[in-house]
Amino acid sequence: NDERIPLAGLADAFARTAHDHPDATLIIEADGRVNHQKLVEVYNKAMQAGLKEIALATRVSATVEPPP
Repeated sequence: NDERIPLAGLADAFARTAHDHPDATLIIEADGRVNHQKLVEVYNKAMQAGLKEIALATRVSATVEPPP
């Protein structure tokens, strides 16, 4: 729901979402400052909570010019 949640609170938040919305898709949005290990940790917490649809995403910077 476009929320920022501390890592320590993710397991509970994911479990609530999996219970309340079993068909929900989780989109994990991160930029280049987030290392691969942290993304995998978040992804695994979501899977362990019972979320079945998980996607990784990033936003394109407004300063990046589109390809020709």
